Amino acid sequence: MVRVACVLSAAIVMGFAAPAAGAGPVQDAPAERAAGTTPGVYTLDLGRSSLSARVTQLGVTTHTLTFARFEGTLDVSSDPTASKVSVVVDATSAEAGSSAFDKRVADAMLDPAQYPQMKFVSTRIERTGPTSGKIHGDLTFRGVTRPLTLDAKISDIASGPDGRPRVGVSAKGSFKRSEFGSTEYQLLASDDVQLQIEAEFSRSAG
Repeated sequence: MVRVACVLSAAIVMGFAAPAAGAGPVQDAPAERAAGTTPGVYTLDLGRSSLSARVTQLGVTTHTLTFARFEGTLDVSSDPTASKVSVVVDATSAEAGSSAFDKRVADAMLDPAQYPQMKFVSTRIERTGPTSGKIHGDLTFRGVTRPLTLDAKISDIASGPDGRPRVGVSAKGSFKRSEFGSTEYQLLASDDVQLQIEAEFSRSAG
């Protein structure tokens, strides 16, 4: 439920490429990592990415919303701290299943007519392991912007058929929708929203 998912790659990759404070010299990086951290702009490959938001219904079952349209870019700099990540989600593309009731609840939660876009922009990257980290950023949902942290893991870094570097990232996080003004159907849909992101980025030509 956050366009956030996609922007993570660049931030994580650049964060992992840089040594932690006080760490020893960086060892020779494998070819895969070198390719993944090539400076430049990376674009989200929607056909190879997915974004979903989950809420608990009546405290018993889990209902999943998926988003058919979202886009993201990674602006990777040779200086990891200067890299930029941004993702935008089309809230009107939410798919809540075939039930008219589920659709009504989803529309009430998202209010896509008034707030057609959701956005996530990274502000800081924290490395927690060789291939894992936390992406700190700002989530804008229903016109309200609040901090959001995603736990992320690099699932793949390689060159695609076109020879361009590609980065795959899995990320998850959660937030309380009431903090963004989404208080409808609280008895039927939990306040806690769980995000799951699978994103793949390809370095743009040029």
